[in-house]
Amino acid sequence: MDMNSWFDRVKEDRKNLSFSKTFACADLSSECMRTFPFDLMKSLPKEDLANKMVIIAKCGSSWEVDISKNPRFYYMEKSGWNQFVRDNALGKNEFVTFTHKGSMCFDVNIYGKDEKEIVRPPIMASSSKAFLYFPI
Repeated sequence: MDMNSWFDRVKEDRKNLSFSKTFACADLSSECMRTFPFDLMKSLPKEDLANKMVIIAKCGSSWEVDISKNPRFYYMEKSGWNQFVRDNALGKNEFVTFTHKGSMCFDVNIYGKDEKEIVRPPIMASSSKAFLYFPI
């Protein structure tokens, strides 16, 4: 991706509500990994918060994730979050951005350890059972 198109995409995304998660802790399903930023949640319409979150990847895959609230914050339920993490073979030192597109639908961008964007979900290599990534 050339610098101008990347810059244009970043400028456009800044108009939307977004947040990111860095996969640095050992437990990727931990509560801290599943929480929404407070400022994001207070900026969303209250009626949206009653819906499920839909995460949409560039490859066309999507995941529905239930949203819950405790007295302090909103968070993604473990089952939907864990499915998203598993399906994308996310691991330590990877970075994910979520951009709100309306009605609790979020486009997701996933970046590998090498800081290259992953545009297709990893696939299981038939012989070695290792995960292969297809960065841009």
